[in-house]
Amino acid sequence: MELNKWIHKYVADDKMQEELNKWDLEIAEDKGFEQGIKQGIEQRNIEIVKAMLESNVPIKDIIKYTNLSMEEIKQLKKEEN
Repeated sequence: MELNKWIHKYVADDKMQEELNKWDLEIAEDKGFEQGIKQGIEQRNIEIVKAMLESNVPIKDIIKYTNLSMEEIKQLKKEEN
């Protein structure tokens, strides 16, 4: 059983339950914030790769600098055309 669920199940104090609910909300907000940052970074990397492709940077160099796979870069290249 997940620790969080266990705590909610065995803590009977209403005030403590309220505090736990606030804590759960804060954790969810932090996870959403982190996810947003990751998505922003991924989007920026895609923009950089597209710019590199437009500048005719060799795919092997794009792989080296972005850590994307050959398949991912080829897919982005298809999307550009």
